[in-house]
Amino acid sequence: MAKPSWYVVQHPFTRPEVSNPYPSSSFALDAADKIHGERLRRIKLADHEVWVGGIIVCSRIRAMQYKFKIKDWQGRYYA
Repeated sequence: MAKPSWYVVQHPFTRPEVSNPYPSSSFALDAADKIHGERLRRIKLADHEVWVGGIIVCSRIRAMQYKFKIKDWQGRYYA
């Protein structure tokens, strides 16, 4: 089974902007820190979901449950 892809979701409640996939949660968390310019407190809400200062870092499984429009590694959108 392939590793889950991780995404960074900005503005999750108003106009979600989903990043390209990251290979692991640590890369996605680093990307969320770079958006803020500093390392902020991380709050784990559930499996495969972490909040970093108003930004969601989540796996593909969780993003599909929230019905975010996400891309795979080739740039195609998941159905």
